Amino acid sequence: MRVTKYHALTVVLISIGLSLDAQTSNFRTRNSSSQRSNITTDSQGRPIRRNTGNDSLKTRNSLADSITIFYRYFDSTRPRTIDSSINDFYTRFPLPYRFHSLGNYGTAAQSLIFEPFMKAGFDPGFHAYDIYRYTTTNTRLYQTTRPYTELSYLLGSKA
Repeated sequence: MRVTKYHALTVVLISIGLSLDAQTSNFRTRNSSSQRSNITTDSQGRPIRRNTGNDSLKTRNSLADSITIFYRYFDSTRPRTIDSSINDFYTRFPLPYRFHSLGNYGTAAQSLIFEPFMKAGFDPGFHAYDIYRYTTTNTRLYQTTRPYTELSYLLGSKA
C-alpha cells in the first residue's frame, strides 16, 4: 500500500513537470524563431536588427534583451560578454591556484612557486600585496548601451 502511494506520487509529479516543460518550450520556440531571423551582429559583435523594410517607426520588442554589456582587454580585439549568472557566485576566489594567503580577500599572499623579482637595482622585498596590484593587461574596457552608474547629490539636512 505504501509503495503504490509513492509510485503514484512520483508519476503525478513527473507528469506535471513534463506538461510545464512542454508549455514553456512551445512558447520559447514560437517567439525565438521569429526573433533570431531578424538579428545579426555588427563589426564589434553587438547584436543589431537586420533592415527588413523601409519602416522607420518600428516599435520596440519587449522580449528582446534590453541591456547588452561587452568588454575587451587591451591586448585583444575580441568582445566578451559578462557572465551574469548567479550560480556559484560565492565560490569566486581572486587568487590564482599557485598562491596561498591568510584566507580573507585582500590579505597578504605569497606564491608557492619561486618567482624572483627580475628588476635591476635595490629591492626591499615587500611583495605580499603584488597580486592585487592594478595592471593594464587585466583592465577591462566596457562598452555599454545604457548608463552604468546612477549618481545623486544631496545638500544640507536632506541627506
